[in-house]
Order: sequence, then structure tokens, then C-alpha cells
Amino acid sequence: MKYDEYEISPNGMRAIAVALIIFGFIGMIAFTVIGTYNACVDADTLVLQMQSNVQTSLEARADMIPNIISTISTSSLYERNLQVDIVTGRMLSNNLKTKVESATSSDQLDSLRTDIDSSLGRLQITVEQYPDIKSTAQYQDLQNKLQANENQIRADRNMYNAAVRVYQVTVRRFPENILSGFFGYTADRYKMFSASSEKAEVPIVKF
Repeated sequence: MKYDEYEISPNGMRAIAVALIIFGFIGMIAFTVIGTYNACVDADTLVLQMQSNVQTSLEARADMIPNIISTISTSSLYERNLQVDIVTGRMLSNNLKTKVESATSSDQLDSLRTDIDSSLGRLQITVEQYPDIKSTAQYQDLQNKLQANENQIRADRNMYNAAVRVYQVTVRRFPENILSGFFGYTADRYKMFSASSEKAEVPIVKF
């Protein structure tokens, strides 16, 4: 059978149909791969952002150490009775802040939070012996700032856990779970903050 110059033969139609199916299939795969990668990147970025918020709050808490020592040093009792080294306190604060900045996991941040609160607790023991100091406006202001900081840390931890939950759902659901591992986004990449019996509440430092 002869065909006109612009008429496509049945074999040609079949070839075109096959080509369209192949290109459509390749396009679908490419769309899935790109979509999976972008979803993983978005979820990963959110976790890192929330982790940064936790670190910022912990750094602010570490800053409370030299602030408290500085307030102690303004008291008339400081030279006579309080053996608090301002320089050492500032060095401790800076060291803790450096460790917080370089922390890469929730376990490390929890450990550093304990170290910070331990240092604050030792200052609390010192100040408790001097009611005249802890009743000053400066100490009351620091107490309010500590409480606000505790609330912020708690909120940041909860937001971090929510971001990790979104990330884990993203890399585990189908079809993302088939491809996410190839991009390095594994389900165990991040760990949530755990609220154990000892850490269910951020320790409160009172003066």
C-alpha cells in the first residue's frame, strides 16, 4: 500500500507511540527523582535550622554565667567573702559556647546543656549564702532572663523534634524511601531530643 507524502504508516505511528511512552516514562522518573531530592533537602534544611535555634538558646544560657559573676562582683561582699573568678567564668562560658557551636547531634547538645546548668548551679550555691545579694534588682532581672531562656530552650527543642519527625517521614515514605538513601538522607541521620525522667524539664536556677 502506498501512502501520501505526509501520511504516516502504521509502523511509523507505532514507533511514535513507543517513543512518546519512553519519553513519558523517563520524564516521570526524572520528576520523581528531582522531587524526592528536593523534598529531602527541604526537610534536612529545616532540621538544621531548628538545631541552630537550639544552639543559639544554649549559647545565650552560657552567657548567663559571666553575667551572674559580674553581678556578684559589684556587691560590697565580693572582695571580702565571695571567691568567684570573673576571668575563669568568662573562659568557661566561651569554652561552652564554642562546644555548642560545633555540636552536631541532640545528644551532644543535651550533654552541653547539663554542663551549663551545672555551672549555673554552682553559682547558685554560692549566692544562696548571701540573701542581700540575691534580693537585688540585678539578680531578680537575671532570674527572669533565666526563666525566659528555659522556656525558649524548651520551645526550640520541641520545634527541632517536630522538624526531625517531618524529615523521618519524608525519607521513609514511598517512593522517597527508594531514592533518599542514594542521596545520603537516611532515616537515622538525626535523633530527636529525648525527655528522660532527669531531663523532662530544663533545670531551673533560682536565686
